[in-house]
Amino acid sequence: MKTLKRYMKLFGWLGFKLYLIKKIKFPRIIKVSLPESKGPITLRPNTSDMDVFQQIFVNEEYKFAIDNDPEVIIDAGANIGLASIYYSIKYPESKIIAIEPESSNYELLKKNIKHYPNISSTKKALWHTNTILKISNPNDCKFSFRVEESAGSQEVLSITIEELMEQYELPFIDILKMDIEGAEKEVFASQPHWLFRVGMIAIELHDKIKAGCSRSFYTAIDSLVKKEYRKGENVFIVTNNVKNA
Repeated sequence: MKTLKRYMKLFGWLGFKLYLIKKIKFPRIIKVSLPESKGPITLRPNTSDMDVFQQIFVNEEYKFAIDNDPEVIIDAGANIGLASIYYSIKYPESKIIAIEPESSNYELLKKNIKHYPNISSTKKALWHTNTILKISNPNDCKFSFRVEESAGSQEVLSITIEELMEQYELPFIDILKMDIEGAEKEVFASQPHWLFRVGMIAIELHDKIKAGCSRSFYTAIDSLVKKEYRKGENVFIVTNNVKNA
């Protein structure tokens, strides 16, 4: 009942409908128009899409306090674009870049963000080097796809933070949201120089599926931590980096 009350408090009778859809096996594509959204959000039936929707729009797991509105947000592991849309509604003047490697997720991401001109997208996987990658678990839930290096054909393009910053001309990343299903271990394996140009990191660590993720992350970020807190499955790090320094 607590969850239902939360749905209805946020969305009224639409919340009651969304709650029922999540509880039952709904057979059709779901289109949701939230009070502040610029266009409908499409969710796939009987997938993890409704779980992600609840995490982001009902539980607000990416909500945080920040002194100044962010200019640049990177959404790495963007899935179908819901976190990007959440941030776009909250910070309509920010530049948001959504990164998603898996084809079915990316096609829906493009559809969901088309009404948000401040969101750009790229079908790539965040990694620490340029290499050939593949989806290692293609039959798993839509929100849990992982990548690994592949000696075969190029299935997934990789991209580094350095390349993103160069490609999009980003001197500083205000918020780096990262939910990349274990690839954070490789991304933070050594303290990369770009860490000194990031204001906040919101990250889900996946030690349960890849040992060493937390160790890699905290070793890299340790000297830069100004404040740390947790919400839901995410760790939030506010760095001591100074923008425009």
